[in-house]
Amino acid sequence: MGRSITLIFAVKELRTLYWEDIDLDNIGVCADYLSSGNPFTSNYSQILDGHYYYLRHKPGKQDAYIIYQDEGKVIGKFNVDGDMDIFLKYKDGYYVSYYDGDDQLSRINVEKEMDAVCSGDSWYCGEIPLMIGSPFWLYDNCVFYYPGYSIEEGTGNRIQKNEEDVKVMAKAPLSNLADVKEVKIPNKIIENKPYLVFADGKIFYGEENRGKINLYSYDMETNTELKFFSFRQKKRRIKDKVKIQLDKDYIYCGDYLIPLSGGPIQIIDNKNKKIDYSYNEKYIYYIDEKFYVHRVDKKMTENNSIINQVKAMKVDATDQSVYVQGYDRDLFEDTVIPYEALEDRDWDNSDWDWYSCALYKMDSDGKNLYKIADEVTEIEDK
Repeated sequence: MGRSITLIFAVKELRTLYWEDIDLDNIGVCADYLSSGNPFTSNYSQILDGHYYYLRHKPGKQDAYIIYQDEGKVIGKFNVDGDMDIFLKYKDGYYVSYYDGDDQLSRINVEKEMDAVCSGDSWYCGEIPLMIGSPFWLYDNCVFYYPGYSIEEGTGNRIQKNEEDVKVMAKAPLSNLADVKEVKIPNKIIENKPYLVFADGKIFYGEENRGKINLYSYDMETNTELKFFSFRQKKRRIKDKVKIQLDKDYIYCGDYLIPLSGGPIQIIDNKNKKIDYSYNEKYIYYIDEKFYVHRVDKKMTENNSIINQVKAMKVDATDQSVYVQGYDRDLFEDTVIPYEALEDRDWDNSDWDWYSCALYKMDSDGKNLYKIADEVTEIEDK
């Protein structure tokens, strides 16, 4: 049953949020194109079930990879027969998408000493006919994606689709990717990719319209859309696609913190433009425009401080530790892209390896910083 939450936006401006609590254990994973193949292996990182996951590759073997957890625990090793596009963990499985003439998806057998991933092995999931450059989502043991082509009746020929031709999403179970069904969706979902959240049978997303932010949920069972919150920005901080994330405390909407307990809507930082952020049970972490990591107390958001002098391009937080991927000054400053364009730019889809190979771990307060990986290749056993 939904509830109405009174929020305060600006001075004495009351707004109502219509919200139904969701099961955060039943939330999808977005598999956006990560450029995670060599030499971009170090770009991948993911927090799931309280652990931190990352990749390195075998020295001298450009198509062989090692999956690590936390400070260097080896989870598994695999090589790919093709160009790896995406790696991610979903539930208890590890998945890789790769291109061998078609877009393929396989689950990795981490019990093998070195799993040879290819479209002919027993852990092969199937082909994903993705639109070029499009993400996909793993949710409810299914793959959701924007189809890149349709099948012509009579001939069986593939007809390539342009982005403007896509009106539906495709859904297929991980156990049988050939069993494809259409999922009807509003155009706003297509326009806001990849910033969609799949949870409890719904898709959550946002829309920016001339300074006004509208937040929606779409029920995939009843095919109904609900606008559950909207507000007009006093200063237009979000100008294009609206990225939202959810936990039990907040809806994270760009720089805005929307409290699910009611009360004031806050901007996470009035001075700096965040680049990347993460959160855990107690704190929110983000990186400012000078590449320093900040920590914000969830209960007292005015408690905002730089926790370490290490410069970073990405931050991930578990409840116990904070992991950061290092800032590479030479790579960053050799580009011609101004800082103002970075927030809307998909770094991982670019031709630049924005992250250095340095990977650091520190306590939740920024103390006890140490490097856990320095190279893109295999790291020493811990």
